[in-house]
Amino acid sequence: MKIKTDIRLFTALGILAVLAIVPLSSSVFAQSNSGDNDDSNNDNGDKRKLQKELKKEKLREIKNIALESRIEAKSKIFDETKTHESDREPDLSFRGETSGWTIVGDLAHKSSVSLSGHAFKAGERMWKISTIGNITIGDRKAELDLKGVATGHKIMLQGNGILQNGEEVRLTLVGHYVPTTEDGVFAVAFTNGMFHNTNTGERLTMMQVGSVHVEPIVSTPTSESSDELEEELQE
Repeated sequence: MKIKTDIRLFTALGILAVLAIVPLSSSVFAQSNSGDNDDSNNDNGDKRKLQKELKKEKLREIKNIALESRIEAKSKIFDETKTHESDREPDLSFRGETSGWTIVGDLAHKSSVSLSGHAFKAGERMWKISTIGNITIGDRKAELDLKGVATGHKIMLQGNGILQNGEEVRLTLVGHYVPTTEDGVFAVAFTNGMFHNTNTGERLTMMQVGSVHVEPIVSTPTSESSDELEEELQE
């Protein structure tokens, strides 16, 4: 009789042990599955974030290419402007500097452009410009050789440059100029600028504001000829 009782007791204890283990095991498996789901959610979140960044970068690249295309279209005016620069002296010289911001990635970096050159009268209210200078963007610097036109109150410059490391860049500046209250001083705002590293493909948009000092160049200087050039520039 006692043996049967012991057998029943051990059987009951075994059943209780199984019942105790099952919830524990289920809980462990549930926690394991939950951990797997968390990892999967994190991976999906990282993928979505990466896709969003790639899409943002692609849109920025498309925008820059579109801007450059518009600027290139405007540059056709270079070919339409005919002057005989080699046959005569320039009509005026100028020097000036602009400063502003250039967007690199998602941040704006301080930048500046200095220019020194001359211009030829190429037609009614039109000037053909040739200038050298340099550009600074953060810790990057490049020497520039630019050409362009000024018509009405609009100005466009375009050309090439060389960075300190030897890489070639192309710079395009489009904007407006207007005379100031100071004699011979013009305010300049390049509202559309593009800095293109032709070696790496990097394209940076920029905006610059500054001033340019203009001096007429005439073989026999007279106040009348200087005044005429000044009036033509202000038209």
